[in-house]
Amino acid sequence: MDSETEPEKVKQPGSVSPALSVGDILLQVIAVFRAEVTDPPAGSNRMLARVISRLVVVGVAPLMVIMVIGALLDPDISTISTLISVAWLCFVSLAALVWNRLSEGWLRGLMLLALLSLQVRWSLGWLLFEGQDVATAVLVGLIFTPLLLFTVALMEGTRNGVVVGLLVATNMGLAVLFGSMRDSLEVMQLADPRLSFPTFVVMLMYAVFVSVWSSQQDTLRDAEVRIALLTEKANCDTATGLLNRRGLELVARGWLNRERDFSVLLVQQDHFAALERTLPAARLEQEMVACAAAIELVAGEQVTLARWTSGVLMMLSPQSDRVLTERLAQQLRRSVGGFQLSETAAVGAISIGYTLAVSTESFTEVVERAETALQSALGTGNCVRAVLT
Repeated sequence: MDSETEPEKVKQPGSVSPALSVGDILLQVIAVFRAEVTDPPAGSNRMLARVISRLVVVGVAPLMVIMVIGALLDPDISTISTLISVAWLCFVSLAALVWNRLSEGWLRGLMLLALLSLQVRWSLGWLLFEGQDVATAVLVGLIFTPLLLFTVALMEGTRNGVVVGLLVATNMGLAVLFGSMRDSLEVMQLADPRLSFPTFVVMLMYAVFVSVWSSQQDTLRDAEVRIALLTEKANCDTATGLLNRRGLELVARGWLNRERDFSVLLVQQDHFAALERTLPAARLEQEMVACAAAIELVAGEQVTLARWTSGVLMMLSPQSDRVLTERLAQQLRRSVGGFQLSETAAVGAISIGYTLAVSTESFTEVVERAETALQSALGTGNCVRAVLT
């Protein structure tokens, strides 16, 4: 394979347009709701979200101490505002104390609870509070809502991030719409229903932009890994131009380190041992290249394909669902077998063994299950087998 052309082959699946139009952004958002649900969700970066949320808690805790002390010293501060400040101080203090012991699920729930509490305060400020409490609720909501939306979007991924953003924007817009009709807000120059529209639009746009950004970062990371692998000769098989075992292990460990689940498929032509005895080495290499080309034609460019052993190809697929992986394997078995190599030769029938990889295990354990599944598939001939645990 020509090394000068290798980056071009991976440009499209990982490429990111330098300037997205409004139409492009809307199409990406629509595509999000059509995509499969994955765990962790597409576009999420929970490691970064954990760091940011930790900084938020550490930063807000001393701020709430100052707010409580100020409320106790100033007799003009209302009782409601003081109680709310005390409640927030208790919340962030408890979160800071137990933060390192919380699981990912608890952290996600904590961020959603904080966002929900902030929305309740925003709504009460517009609909029920009076005087200074209204201004405080509005100011706090405008400052901290974007910060929490950003963290939640990183936690929940593109799809759920947009959904949460839509709910938040709707709540804030409706609270402003109905709250602005109160006579008591006229003194504060907030009795203007038109404020509800920009509030809704700006918050929704923020949630969408954060989700699109997060998704693009995911795509950029995958593209960088692909380009780096294909331009590094040490990670490529010299005979076929495919990734070798070392290159594939780098991809797999990168996905596992990012807590990204995926599926591993091993593919081998039936009766390969007989072919190895009868065909010359050059012809066997052609068979491998043709089989790889047929797999890429069927599976698309989202999969990562490599030469695992002399007669075995390994695929890493972002699918982490057994049903979808089984469907892909069956489609490969039907389509790749009989792929025309030349006018007189074709790729023979194939067998596939697959397993699912989760971030809590090592790649070695995943490979052992996939190899066991492939041997089971070869034992029956021309079929698909899975070993999941």
